[in-house]
Amino acid sequence: MVFVAQPGITGIGLSGENVGWYPVLKDAKNLGPSVSGYTHYLHSYTAVLQQLPGQVIKPGKIHATAYVLVKVQ
Repeated sequence: MVFVAQPGITGIGLSGENVGWYPVLKDAKNLGPSVSGYTHYLHSYTAVLQQLPGQVIKPGKIHATAYVLVKVQ
């Protein structure tokens, strides 16, 4: 999955999924009937941690934050 403004990506088109824009309901799970004009959906993501080249892995903890950009047109 390509993320918006992900640096270092070359040789791909300049629109749509190639640059990190995905349909809002792609792979989303509908969480039930609409209430007061709202419909609720769930979309899950999985993050994988990998060893960086030349780095030593040590036991411990990691704290990470994800920023999600949603644009509706």
